[in-house]
Amino acid sequence: MLRAMSRSACWFALVLFASACNSVTSTGNAPPASNAPSPESASAKPDEEDPTEVIAALKREFEEARIELRSTELSVEDRRLDSAHQIEKAQRGVEAAQRALELFAEWEVPLQVDSAKLEVDRDRGNLLDQRAELAELEAMYAAEEFAKTTKELVIQRGRRHVAHAERDLELTERRLRQEEIAREHRRLELTHAVRDAEFELRGAGAEAEKLGLDLDLELRRARQKIDDVERKLRKKIVEQNATPKPTERS
Repeated sequence: MLRAMSRSACWFALVLFASACNSVTSTGNAPPASNAPSPESASAKPDEEDPTEVIAALKREFEEARIELRSTELSVEDRRLDSAHQIEKAQRGVEAAQRALELFAEWEVPLQVDSAKLEVDRDRGNLLDQRAELAELEAMYAAEEFAKTTKELVIQRGRRHVAHAERDLELTERRLRQEEIAREHRRLELTHAVRDAEFELRGAGAEAEKLGLDLDLELRRARQKIDDVERKLRKKIVEQNATPKPTERS
């Protein structure tokens, strides 16, 4: 029994010694309460920007925005002028195409038709004259008193002239038909030229309208940028003036 009590006492003493060691160990590892950083000081604070430098940067940004706005205004003006020139050029193209079609219909076609008719009438008249001369020759040489050889030569010459006149008239009529086809082709070309010019004019107008919207948007953005920077700059200046300045110690 004494041995059991002695063993229990030893075990109890051993437990007390271990507890004391753990307490000492934990106490030695923990830093002093006075040196322990607070939660606020433990978290690193970012460096605050200097208000003077921020204001200076905003001033530079404001001046750059003003320069960009002026550059945008000049670019907008140049592109508007170019767009107006393109529309004017397209209008001139329409007017020129319409005028060409009018001149063709009013002057070229009548002149060509009249010239062709005159040539046909001339060839037809020549053919009639040659036929009349041939008939006269045949009637004149019908008498027996003329030599047979002479009569045949004269009549053959007259017939040949008639044949040539017939061929001239046929060729003139064919050329007249060919000129009619060429005039119709030319009329179609001029008509298509008018339509193409009108299409280009409509395209230039639509492009000018789209460009106007894009340019207005560019100007609005450039002006809005100045307003935004100016608003930030004023806010920083007000904040700087409202911040109390540290008093000097005597």
